[in-house]
Amino acid sequence: MTGVVIPDGSKWRFDYDTSVYSLGNLMAVTTPTGAQISYTWSISSYGSYSWESKVATRTIFDGTNSNKWTYAFIPNGNTATVTDPLGNDTVYTQLGLGENLGVISQIKYYSGSSTGSGTWLKTVANSYRDLPNPFTADINQSAPDPQLLTGTVMTWADGHQSQDALTYDSGFTFYDDNYGPPIYYASVYGLVTARSHSDYGNGSPGPVIATTNTTYKYSSDSRYLAANILDLPASVIVTDGNPTPNVCAETDYGYDEYALDPSGVTVQHVAAPNSVQGNLTSVTRQLFTNPCAPPTPTKTPLKTTYHVFDTGMRHTSTDSRMNTTTYAYSPTFYGAYVTQTTMPITSSPSSANHIVSGNYDFNTGLLTSFTDQNSNVTNYTYDVMLRPTNVTYASPDGGQTNFYYANTTTVEMQKLIAGTTWTDSFVYYDGLGRARGHRMRDV
Repeated sequence: MTGVVIPDGSKWRFDYDTSVYSLGNLMAVTTPTGAQISYTWSISSYGSYSWESKVATRTIFDGTNSNKWTYAFIPNGNTATVTDPLGNDTVYTQLGLGENLGVISQIKYYSGSSTGSGTWLKTVANSYRDLPNPFTADINQSAPDPQLLTGTVMTWADGHQSQDALTYDSGFTFYDDNYGPPIYYASVYGLVTARSHSDYGNGSPGPVIATTNTTYKYSSDSRYLAANILDLPASVIVTDGNPTPNVCAETDYGYDEYALDPSGVTVQHVAAPNSVQGNLTSVTRQLFTNPCAPPTPTKTPLKTTYHVFDTGMRHTSTDSRMNTTTYAYSPTFYGAYVTQTTMPITSSPSSANHIVSGNYDFNTGLLTSFTDQNSNVTNYTYDVMLRPTNVTYASPDGGQTNFYYANTTTVEMQKLIAGTTWTDSFVYYDGLGRARGHRMRDV
C-alpha cells in the first residue's frame, strides 16, 4: 500500500525502501495535513544478503519544524539507547541476551547523555514470571518463553525507591503430546488478582501502603469459564498495608442477574451462543463507617442495578435510592443507538418529566438532531469527512454555528450571536493536528 485517498481528495502517502537487497522498510509516512514521519535504518548483512534491520533515526516534520530521535543498538548486546530531539537519553535493557526480544527488564532515564556529562534521573526495573512454551519441545529448538510482568521497582537519583508488585490468577494446566508422552504444563490467564503499592524507602522500597485485590466472576461460576468470559471482576477490594490488612474500599459487580428484556429487534440479531453473556447488571459500592480501621468496619451497600435488552444494550439503570433512568432504541436504527433517555421524575413542587431524545445518520452514527428536556431541537449537519458544518439551535433563542475548512490545517467557526451579528474565529493547526494559533473577528 502506497497511499490512501480520503473523501476530501487529500491523501496519506507511504514510501518504502526500494534499493537493491532492501527489506521493504517503511521510509516515510506523509499525512494529508503536510506532516511527515521519516525513518532511516541500520542493516545487518551477511555477504550480499540483508537479514536484519533496526530503526536508526525517526524524524517528525510538523509542516514547519523537524525533530529527530536516534536509536543506538549495541551489536550482539541487550541494550538500546534512544536520544530525543533535546539530547536526552533513555537506555533500555532487554531480558537476557539474544532471547526474549522486546521484554524490557530495565529503563534508565537521563537529562542529557547517558555516557557523557548527562545526569541520571531514575531507573525503572521490571521483574517477570516465566511461562511455559511447549513450542520449543515440538520443534526441538531453543525459543524464548512468554514473560509475565510481576513487579516494577522505581529508583530515583536520591536513592529513594518504590515498588509495585503483581499477583495473578491460579491459572490452568494443559498438556502437549505432539511428540512422545504427554508433557504437562501449568500456566495462568494473565488476570491480576492483587496489585500492591509500596511507600518510598531510602535504598530499598518502603512498606506496602495499599493493595488492590480483584476476584473474577469465572472463578465462582463455571459458566463464564465455559464461555471464555474471563476478565469480568466480581469484586475489587482495597486494603491498607497493615500486617493484618484492613479493608478501605470495596466494589462488587453482578452479571446476568435478570432475564433479558425483549428488544423487538430481529434484523442481524440472533440468540447468544452461551447461557451467559457477561452483561453488567449491578454495581454495589460499600459505604464504610470507618474505612481502613480494625476490626472490619460496618458497611452499607449502595447498589445500582441495570436491566439489559436481548441486544446487549442497557434498558434501565436504577440507583440506590430507586431512581430509574430508562433508555430507548428506535427500530429505525435496529436498536443500535440510544434515541430517547427518560430520567427520574422530579417534583419541586409539581411533578416534572425529564426526557431527551436524538436522531442519527444511520450509516455513520453521527447525531443529526437533539431534543432537550424543554422540547427544543438542535440540528447538526456534517461534510463527507464527518466534520460538523452547521449547528442550528432551537427557538426562542435560535442562532446557529457554521464551520468551514479552507484547507487541512485551518478551521473557521462563524457563530450567530444576535440578529445579523456574527463572530468569526479561526484555529490554525500544524501538520500533526496541534493548534498553533487563534484569530477572532466580528463580521
